[in-house]
Amino acid sequence: MLSRKIAAGAVWLVASRLATRTLDLVAMLIVARLLLPAEFGLFALAASVLLVLNAVTDLSLSNAIIQMKDPDPAVYDAAFTLNVLRGILVAAALAAMSLPFAELYDDPRLQAILLALSAVPILKGLVSPRMAHLQRQLDFRPQFYLEAAGKVAAFLASVAVAYVTRSYWALVAGMIATPAISSIISYRLAPYRPRFGLQNWKPILGFSGWLTMSNAVNTLNWQADRLFIGGELGATTLGQYTVGSELASVPTNAPIMPIMQALYAGFAKLAHDVTRLREAYITSQCIVIALALPISVAVSVFAYPIIHLAIGPAWTPSAFVVQVLAPVLALQMLTAPAQSIAMSLGRTRSIFLRDTVSLMVRLPLIVVGMLVAGLPGVIWARVGSGLFIVILNLMLMKQLLGVSVTRQLLLPWRSFVSAVVMACVLVITGRSFGIMERVDLDRLPILVASCAFGALVYVVVHLSLWALTRPPQSAEKKLIDMATSLMRHRAVVEGQGK
Repeated sequence: MLSRKIAAGAVWLVASRLATRTLDLVAMLIVARLLLPAEFGLFALAASVLLVLNAVTDLSLSNAIIQMKDPDPAVYDAAFTLNVLRGILVAAALAAMSLPFAELYDDPRLQAILLALSAVPILKGLVSPRMAHLQRQLDFRPQFYLEAAGKVAAFLASVAVAYVTRSYWALVAGMIATPAISSIISYRLAPYRPRFGLQNWKPILGFSGWLTMSNAVNTLNWQADRLFIGGELGATTLGQYTVGSELASVPTNAPIMPIMQALYAGFAKLAHDVTRLREAYITSQCIVIALALPISVAVSVFAYPIIHLAIGPAWTPSAFVVQVLAPVLALQMLTAPAQSIAMSLGRTRSIFLRDTVSLMVRLPLIVVGMLVAGLPGVIWARVGSGLFIVILNLMLMKQLLGVSVTRQLLLPWRSFVSAVVMACVLVITGRSFGIMERVDLDRLPILVASCAFGALVYVVVHLSLWALTRPPQSAEKKLIDMATSLMRHRAVVEGQGK
């Protein structure tokens, strides 16, 4: 029953993320054709400040409520109050930092951008806290509607403003539109009468304390590189790096991260049974890596023709970013469930320590790489730090669940072998048809067909290896069982409807 709920939740969350990421991607590609890389770089600098401030003050209130066994109604009032206060605090900090930040980077436009972005945390703080209650019930359908509505608004706003202004204000408009619409829609999906009150705030902050510090460290870890690149290499290079990083993360963020959100709610219900939690982690690990690798391999192999066709030759340096980072980001999904496991066990301090160590390794590597070799140095530094983060997460899971590092690395071996075979097939196909460097619209069907053929090879190899080895517990069997369960449930529901 729980597996079916998690599967259904994952389906809705994956559908939501695919829809929203598709809109994000289409919007970014349209806007990228209308703007110069320097415009993206300028916005990325300002957005990094907002993201860091958000992380420093993030209380993870929804996760705290999901983790509680039976939250009191007053908890939702406390969550709403804390969210509103946090939004006002972040907005004030953005406004105060706008002028000094603009002077630091010697660009007065940054002040106006930061002042406009100060509306974002206030709007986010107004979202109905009862959305967390729905996630506790493993009902993720409202989350789908919420995210879809916000992203549609962002798409329309950014594309419209891009056509009118041909400036970075298109990106600003899209960022503001998302929380504005989401906050309104949330009260329709999760009715709640706003009340201010701080009763029962201690259980929330007791869970969120270490997690807040972890989010702050983690966001600084992933955003500080943009601040350094913008100051040292310029806004144009930063724009190319930012777009490349976003595109490289699409294969993992779109289908995988919503699965992690669904798994966290399920893991929280298994936290009292370490044996079942360990089995759930092992299975989810194999499922996640099996889904992430083929998409990332295809994007990596054909990074240059995809970039050239989608946004033009001005963004060619972004293709190198995509080509190198996409497989590494997919490999990091090997330990994607680690965060959800640690949170479900209430081991948020372990998450903070892990992220602190990661920051201490990743950031110096990136700075040294940038100073030595410019943008390529940054990318290869991210490869090294990314592999280090994988090992760090494997060690964390060994500590929490008792699963050895070697076992965690070897369990998804069928996915690794299938991905290597797929990559070889795609390279041979791409070179045979001359589509490794660039393609035009006339040759786009060849590119699509090549990717489809590569995906078919991946699936066939994966299933063949599974059929030959027949392990007692496997991602393949779990996926088949979950799909079968969902189809049976749907058939029952349709039968009752008739």
